[in-house]
Amino acid sequence: MNELTLKINELREIHRNDFRKFAHDCLVIRTKTQGIKPFILNQIQLDLLSRILRQIKLTGKARFIILKARQQGLSTFIEAF
Repeated sequence: MNELTLKINELREIHRNDFRKFAHDCLVIRTKTQGIKPFILNQIQLDLLSRILRQIKLTGKARFIILKARQQGLSTFIEAF
């Protein structure tokens, strides 16, 4: 394998294990006022991510019922995850 292939595989592994970094490095969102920006998780999204990862670690799967609140970014987070 050449150096580029090794770097790509290394990044792929990092992104597979760190959704927060994957979202920032690979995903973009269109904001209402600032145009296209990297997808940086907000506090509510980080809390949900933590709960999802904890449940996956404990049970091997995650299942949540999320009551839809407006403007918190949970739909965007779920689609990205």
